[in-house]
Amino acid sequence: GRGQGSTQHCSPSRVQWLGTKTSSGGVFATSNLKHGYDYVWTSPMHYSWTNEEREALSWEPETLPEVVAAYKGTQHFKARKWMSDYWNWGWGPTMRALYNPVEYAYRTGGVVRGDNPYVIVVDDIKKDAGRHYYEWQMQIAKDTTLVRNDRVLPAGLVLLVKAFDLQNNGLPKQGAPCLALFDLQKRTFTPPTDERSFRARVEFFGGQHTRLVFPVFGEEPKFRFALVPYRYSETAPTCEVGEGEATLRVSKVQ
Repeated sequence: GRGQGSTQHCSPSRVQWLGTKTSSGGVFATSNLKHGYDYVWTSPMHYSWTNEEREALSWEPETLPEVVAAYKGTQHFKARKWMSDYWNWGWGPTMRALYNPVEYAYRTGGVVRGDNPYVIVVDDIKKDAGRHYYEWQMQIAKDTTLVRNDRVLPAGLVLLVKAFDLQNNGLPKQGAPCLALFDLQKRTFTPPTDERSFRARVEFFGGQHTRLVFPVFGEEPKFRFALVPYRYSETAPTCEVGEGEATLRVSKVQ
């Protein structure tokens, strides 16, 4: 599958910052990410046009007024004139290529203040009218792992912990710092008839990177997550998800 426009030789394009809401109860910010999925970028600051990845795409100048304004007036400057590619040009516009067009993509994230602060992340994305396999991804430290123990952990709880804090019984040590992740969206969907897993997982990529992956299949995945830090004990944060609402209960974070 494809995500936002970021590849080995291309860069993600500009997204639109929509604003911030701040109150005594917390702070939230929202961005429109559609352009970042629709297009990838390259520009004269890249080292070469001559690679298979770029040659497979159809390029055109970026037309966003803010981007055009940022590059105006740079015609008088040259980069590494000794290189034999387009560095010999004194100026060039930011170029874009259609990459992964979506109907819409918005991200809202923020912190809820209080005795037990936590983070809310809301990702609303829709590719088109069809049903697709979506993956919500969060990069984590490479020594972080998932706790797998359905007999002890509450239903719906995705629990992350440092690998060195995991005991032989598959549970964290008492008092170990953990991050609990809850899916706040009530899900009733039929997965496709293939062997893809629809459980959260941790995977390694790029040789030294680690990420949490939360897969969903449908027309609109409606990713809504609460991230709750706490220290492991016999009690854990719980979440009850209903129609259009969720109730989160946490004990005091140590």
